[in-house]
Amino acid sequence: MIGDKKQLSKARIRQLYPLVFLLSGIVGMLSLFLGIPGLSWNPLAVFLFGAALPAVWWLLYCRKHPRILAASILIFLGAGTAFWFFDPSLATQLQEIAGGILGRPLSENPEVTGGMLLIAGGIALLFFLLEILLRTHWPVYFLTTAVLLAAPLMGISPGFWSGMGLAVFQAAFWSMRGLQRQKQNKGEAVRKICSMAALGMAGCFLVSILAVGLFPEWFYHTASTAEGFLQCSLKQISGDSWKPADGIINRGNLYPAGIQELELWTNNQPTETLSEGVQRRGLRRRGMAAGG
Repeated sequence: MIGDKKQLSKARIRQLYPLVFLLSGIVGMLSLFLGIPGLSWNPLAVFLFGAALPAVWWLLYCRKHPRILAASILIFLGAGTAFWFFDPSLATQLQEIAGGILGRPLSENPEVTGGMLLIAGGIALLFFLLEILLRTHWPVYFLTTAVLLAAPLMGISPGFWSGMGLAVFQAAFWSMRGLQRQKQNKGEAVRKICSMAALGMAGCFLVSILAVGLFPEWFYHTASTAEGFLQCSLKQISGDSWKPADGIINRGNLYPAGIQELELWTNNQPTETLSEGVQRRGLRRRGMAAGG
């Protein structure tokens, strides 16, 4: 009797794992909006709303009330559509949020709590449908990875909590994939290997996020140094180390144009091109002035 109660309690605890991982992904996605400067909204209300919706849907799903679950989702969609049509400010708020993401100039401290509530509900519904109802993990996994990688390119700093939430979600994704493989393989040794691999990957995600969050300057400096070393090594291997910079601007090395970097003075007119970036006519004039 006592053993049955323990197994029942463990089963109930295991049922909460998908909900916890789902909430970590939703919170991680919403935390990205905290890094957009110039927007004014209520994070507490948005986070509570984004967490309450999937929690209610998850409870209805576990209690096996499919009709009530479907009705609650339809009510949410209907309420969101009604607010969209009857509140013209929502469209303006979403435009301000999109402008903040794309780096466009915004009005002075726009209030976008309503738009953020709408976005939180949409993210919660998307995650719940794909992860819980359809049990399709790959679209959400690729979405969170793409968003996390694209955020710095848009000038948005993900922040510690956003990175932590998305890392936990992705680690849980791989763990759930490993557990699914365990059900297909009946061998005990295979189960242990899959469990250890899933836990090790989850631990690597968490440790890496914590390390970068605690010591960001050291990691960024190390990455910058490694990039410079790799670039010099590739130039030496390819034989292009003697060539100067050709003026092509990339995201890794932003050299401003129109700034004088070097002056060359010659007694006689040069007979060969000194570099690709130096105009021969300019050297001729300076050489004649120096030689004259």
